Amino acid sequence: MHKTSFEPNQSSCDWTKTRNQIQTESSISNENDLSSFGLVKKGLRIANLNICHHLNKKDEIELLLSEKRSVDILGLCESFLNNEIPDELVSIDGFNFERKDRKGKSGGGILVYISQLLNYKRREDLESGDIETIWLEIIFLNSKSVLYCSGYRPPSAKTSWVEFFAGEIDKASCGDNEIIISGDFNIDLMKEPHDNLTQVISSPTRVTDNSTTMIDHIYTNRPNNITEINVPNISMSDHYPICITRSTKSLDKKKSHITITYRDYKRFNATEYLADLACVNFDTLQVIDNPNIALEQFYNLLLPILDKHAKIKTKRVKYQNIPRWMNSTINEARHKRDLYHKKKDPANYRKWRNKVTELIREAKQMYYRESIEENKNMSDIWRHLK
Repeated sequence: MHKTSFEPNQSSCDWTKTRNQIQTESSISNENDLSSFGLVKKGLRIANLNICHHLNKKDEIELLLSEKRSVDILGLCESFLNNEIPDELVSIDGFNFERKDRKGKSGGGILVYISQLLNYKRREDLESGDIETIWLEIIFLNSKSVLYCSGYRPPSAKTSWVEFFAGEIDKASCGDNEIIISGDFNIDLMKEPHDNLTQVISSPTRVTDNSTTMIDHIYTNRPNNITEINVPNISMSDHYPICITRSTKSLDKKKSHITITYRDYKRFNATEYLADLACVNFDTLQVIDNPNIALEQFYNLLLPILDKHAKIKTKRVKYQNIPRWMNSTINEARHKRDLYHKKKDPANYRKWRNKVTELIREAKQMYYRESIEENKNMSDIWRHLK
């Protein structure tokens, strides 16, 4: 059991490529090809972010994942999800996801989005259940698989957290597996470097008015396989994303088709639907004090009616990069928000953060309103009524 480090000592590995070398190589890439995550090289692209409430930022997460050179895996810490929030509210087209909600109290939680182009399996046998981690095995066609972990260590974590995590890594290390670990570990390695850890992030990941710290980390036991490292100035939360590219030739194909879930409205009869809906007793919702429970009960009443008249189906479609409601005004506002956060201008940062939220909400409302009025793109509307 390793009591002072997150990772077993891998003295047999060749640590010839340093963090500075990797970052220098990354900076040479053509900036015009950059996505918001700043990764341009071919390979397995991974990012991790402490999102601090997922649901109110899902729209922008969807925008990030829809970009041409986006990541294949996005780990999110502090998702703030719970068992009252259905999977339908979490899903994003083109991506599978795995979630581990905090049990017994609010906050915390891990959520990982995985591109549908990846073949993977959840490795719950590596998860102790005592800490917030999700382990995945990424399976390649012509090379050995990679174990990936997204984790969160809360500031209030006891010393036993390290022991539990070290135990998970001990199990994952059997068989000389390649391991990549990312997450918010609430340990500032800019102040307290740990010689036993192979940690590839070297830029601040959390910048506030009063502090600059590096508490989000990426560990690996194969640093020579990492070809890019980036900490982009994306300020959806008070953390920056941490991003890497792991070299592989198995992912060099273009995103041309994905599988989506949608509601089939071809035989939808509004009169029959409204008649069935009129028979549902929604008055029971008025006596529920907890809004989350009320929302869940609303879904329980509504979804069976929707399922009857507009069944859920899946189909393979051409990859759609950008949500149809996206516009240049939203992008400009996002850039201004990130700029003011980088300049440590809290007043203007809050102003443009709220502006981004407002613009996205207005753009979606306008898009769906116009779609209804023009009787087009109804599949988009039904897809959001899950």
